[in-house]
Parts: sequence; structure tokens; C-alpha cells
Amino acid sequence: MDFIEKPYSDDALIAAIESALKTSAAEGRADDIATAAALINTLSPRERQVLEALVAGQPNKVIAFGLGISVRTVEVHRSRMMDRLGVHQFAEAVRLFVLASFAERT
Repeated sequence: MDFIEKPYSDDALIAAIESALKTSAAEGRADDIATAAALINTLSPRERQVLEALVAGQPNKVIAFGLGISVRTVEVHRSRMMDRLGVHQFAEAVRLFVLASFAERT
């Protein structure tokens, strides 16, 4: 990250460490956002609609009525969506969706 010549002061060392940590955190966050966006882009249009509705807090019955499909079809789309995203809990899918939304903003 940085090159520090001897003799170095404690302040210079601390500043270099803080700078390195900030850069690593920002790069890690950018990687997470890019990965999430790539995973979300693997979803079919219908799976993405189901995910958006679920994130909005709609239950399966409301989603089914709104999309003109059966509740069982919503459940199938939800299951396939979870598989494609590689997650086991819905909260993980929400996290990916939120991270991917940051990629769309930039």
C-alpha cells in the first residue's frame, strides 16, 4: 500500500496503516457489490419480479395475484431464485439485492 523509509515516526506508520485499511475496505465493498450484481443478473425476469415483491414485504398470495400466477408458481420461482443466488436464507437474498442496487446507482 505504501512505502515508509526508516527512520519513521509513529504518526507516519499509523497514517499508513489507516490508509491501507480504508483502501482494503473500499475495495472489498466494491467486490461485494459487483458479485451481488452479477448474481442478481442471473435471475430470470420473473424471478427478479418475485424477489422485488418479497423485498417489498409482500406475501406469496399477494405476489401471485399481482403477477397473475398461482401461489405454487411463486414458491417455485422463489426456490429457483434462492438456488441461483446460492443462498439458504431469505435475509441473504435481501442482502444481495440491496448490494446490487448500489451497483445500479453508480
